[in-house]
Amino acid sequence: MGSSVAWLVHNGLDIDFYFPSLGALGFLVLGLFWDYPGQKSEGEETHPSSIAQPLVILIEIALGLAFLTGMRFYLSRSLIDLARLSASSSDLADANRYGRWAVKMRPQDAVGVLFQGKLETQLLKEQGKPTAELLQTLRHSLEEAVRLDPYNAEFHFELSRVYGGLGNDKLSNQSLARAVALFPSESKYRTPQ
Repeated sequence: MGSSVAWLVHNGLDIDFYFPSLGALGFLVLGLFWDYPGQKSEGEETHPSSIAQPLVILIEIALGLAFLTGMRFYLSRSLIDLARLSASSSDLADANRYGRWAVKMRPQDAVGVLFQGKLETQLLKEQGKPTAELLQTLRHSLEEAVRLDPYNAEFHFELSRVYGGLGNDKLSNQSLARAVALFPSESKYRTPQ
């Protein structure tokens, strides 16, 4: 089972799993040579050692968990791609639904959270909601994205623009200062909006 999972992860999934799958393949190679030095004669029976059996089970559990984690990431990215395709064909309701599923699958993905917030804002705009409500929706998504990835200067910059649109100059200046501190060489953070 472990070798099948290692082969699948290494050969069938995204490049993001390259190094973890090499580690899994390393376990496979170690497993192939588990009893190599102690070759048995035809009449001897082989009994798994008391340590080997639990170790094999732990390795299989670890590989299974790595596979499930990888699949969750892969499915989340696929749902984001579906949301982008739906949004590009002006089907914001479907795009919003796919985006919500992706965020439910990986709520710690700052980029996914922000993308979902932008989709929701576009859907509200299409429904004719006032600008203040659109900015509030976008603000919540950006604040969550900043919470999840506090070192992303672009998130702070966008949040400063939203705060400015909402009339909160103090928070706008704080977010802009944070963006400049994180990425001082970016000229667009220094020009007034």
